[in-house]
Amino acid sequence: MAAEPVKIGLIGGRRGRPKDIDVNEMPGYLINIEIWSSADGSGTGGVISGIRFTYKDNHGIEHTVPSEDGCWGTMDGNYNKFTVQHDDYVNKIEGSVGKAPDQDLVISSLKVDTYKGETSGTFGDPANGSAFTVPLKNAGIGAFFAAAESYLNAVGFYACPLN
Repeated sequence: MAAEPVKIGLIGGRRGRPKDIDVNEMPGYLINIEIWSSADGSGTGGVISGIRFTYKDNHGIEHTVPSEDGCWGTMDGNYNKFTVQHDDYVNKIEGSVGKAPDQDLVISSLKVDTYKGETSGTFGDPANGSAFTVPLKNAGIGAFFAAAESYLNAVGFYACPLN
């Protein structure tokens, strides 16, 4: 993927501390995403507790964000990791914005799809709130930015143009 990623979002609630990648390490492409969710499946009332991801920057250097010791949000609930194959890229994110147990609006579900048809499955509860879809054409998701505290309150995406 080429330089000059474009930020899309934030999608979600208004609370949470801002989270972003280092501006000196702009993404080239996403390697994997790790998701913690309080419950998975439609009608469970689940939400996304936290995310962590690894990407390669435009110089080919890998970065795990926020670090291998933590995540944006909390590491509560079910843990899942989705790895993008080296010859593929993420071209669609689906999710929903719903209420957390404390009634704040948060990201209540996420699903990752790739150009070659791989899917992460759905994490959280897609029936908890309003759905959103971020489809990309001639670009792939390279990294994320967010707002998070006890949950993933809001999420945004770096869209990286394809070469």
